[in-house]
Amino acid sequence: MKKSLNRGFTLIELLVVIAIIGILSGIVLTSLNSARTKAKDARVQASITQVRTIAETLFDGSIYPATFITPGPATGGTAPACTGGLADSSLNTLDGDVRAQQGASCTAAVNVNTTVASKAGILIVKSAGNDAYAAYATLPSGSAWCVDSVGKSKAYTLAASNPTATACP
Repeated sequence: MKKSLNRGFTLIELLVVIAIIGILSGIVLTSLNSARTKAKDARVQASITQVRTIAETLFDGSIYPATFITPGPATGGTAPACTGGLADSSLNTLDGDVRAQQGASCTAAVNVNTTVASKAGILIVKSAGNDAYAAYATLPSGSAWCVDSVGKSKAYTLAASNPTATACP
């Protein structure tokens, strides 16, 4: 009797298995990328919601203090630990986190009363009497998120709005 010495896989079988593994890993990596973007969006939304929490704890019943709504000296820095730009240190921390999620670095520019389309962290717009505000941030997915002193918290598209009001668009 003759024994077969060819025990193993053929080259074609190995190539088919490698191709299948490659296709499956490509699908998994693609779905992970969208999940990462959604997670970054959620983190930016949570940071903007924290801005409202900070504002309401500082509100004295009639006005928001200047340390919340007035920009401080911008000292620059690098993401994610941005320093300067907003006078309140808690807001600086949130701003640095938002910039890190957006993939934006810190600049020396003060980010108050400017456009949010540049992905420049948290934008806070105040009323003339310091009795109302709106806080905006660009989400990594491309839209934007807003919270205001009235209690609104919502997404909006950047193409339709350039935030300059103290209420969400």
